[in-house]
Amino acid sequence: MRLAAQAKMGYYPTPPSVVSLISQILVRNGQGNIRLLDPCAGEGIALKHIGEVLSAETYGIELDNERGHIAGENLTRCLITDYQATCISNQAFSLLYLNPPYDWAIKNDEVSASQRYERTFLKNTIRYLIPGGVLVYLIPQGRLDKTIAKILAYRFKDVRVFRFPEDEYKTFKQIVLFGVLKKRADESDELTQYLTDVGHNKAIVPFLDRSDCRYVVPVSPFVKTFL
Repeated sequence: MRLAAQAKMGYYPTPPSVVSLISQILVRNGQGNIRLLDPCAGEGIALKHIGEVLSAETYGIELDNERGHIAGENLTRCLITDYQATCISNQAFSLLYLNPPYDWAIKNDEVSASQRYERTFLKNTIRYLIPGGVLVYLIPQGRLDKTIAKILAYRFKDVRVFRFPEDEYKTFKQIVLFGVLKKRADESDELTQYLTDVGHNKAIVPFLDRSDCRYVVPVSPFVKTFL
């Protein structure tokens, strides 16, 4: 990663135009409380906008102190810490907004044991989503490897993938993936292959501004613990 990107801790906020398009795909279900989580919230601007559209409570986690304080003003609640140091109720949120940092997670300073944040954030935060909850997952297209594809296919159904609108896509070649958490995980070789093909640029992926789908965000249970 470039030094400038390292200095920013891999932080690249979602363009407002993309956040607006994502919001248009999401609709609330019912009159109860809906709670959304962003475990790498930045300044909380993206989740704030989605929360306003869905009339939802917004919860964030942000490692950077300065951004975390700004997010605390934008969101219902925000923890300023490493997401792995938190204590949060499992199956408590109706939507998981996941835009991981563009960097490597290094274990024990061993490069050979490193994993992309795109993978570790996904693996470690799915547990916060309720069955039937919606995942919104933003990553560079080339980072959608077979391991991530297997995780997504095993845990999610009704998966759709879109490229960022053409102008925004040129910068980081980003995609946004939507999916609904299965009540019972099971393998899907077909979906795994499709997602792997997406990551290898071997599948047709429409632009987000040409989407024709909607994802219903269900009512959330009470969040007992968010520390």
